[in-house]
Amino acid sequence: DGKTLYAPFCNKKLDINLLKDKKIIAGKIPKEVANKESIDILKNEYFTIKNTVPTAEGAIAKAIELTDINIDKANIMVLGFGRVGKTLCYKLKNLGANVYAEARKERDLAWIDVFGYNAIPLEKINENICKMDIIFNTIPELILDKSKLILMNEKTLIIDLASKPGGTDFESANKMGIKAILYSGIPGKIASEYEAELIKEVIYKEIKRKNKI
Repeated sequence: DGKTLYAPFCNKKLDINLLKDKKIIAGKIPKEVANKESIDILKNEYFTIKNTVPTAEGAIAKAIELTDINIDKANIMVLGFGRVGKTLCYKLKNLGANVYAEARKERDLAWIDVFGYNAIPLEKINENICKMDIIFNTIPELILDKSKLILMNEKTLIIDLASKPGGTDFESANKMGIKAILYSGIPGKIASEYEAELIKEVIYKEIKRKNKI
């Protein structure tokens, strides 16, 4: 919460300022306690890219669990073509899905077309959203609002992978009978050994880099 340390086995709250002037290795270190000795693994490009693999695989596994259709031949839209979006589109395409990838930048739309996905500019979401079987959102802002949800088939599954609170109006989706879930922290849930090895690898590299070993 930016104020207290996550310490579930401690019987009292620990103020985050206890970390000031300490050597910290963590993810998403608040700027109030970060210093030049800090190692924020979530700012490591190698880590964030490699981390997209279990995220994408976990998201697809959840979609298979919550639907009664095959990924093969399904119409699937991925909102956002960042790190997670790229890996997710790649994995879905390899499983035979009809992949629709949304992006705002012309450069990303060009790459989407080159990779063989269906390129969907932001302004054309509404005309495509009605034919989707599954929608994955990776955009950390409200993108699937009521105006878009109302255009969707009620059988469409939404899996929101963005940081809490996600990019979906979950209350409206629930009222419309559309199944929508916020699914975060996937790597640690479905590939904890992989994640632990990756974190260890990145920390060792960062320590060597800082100490110029």
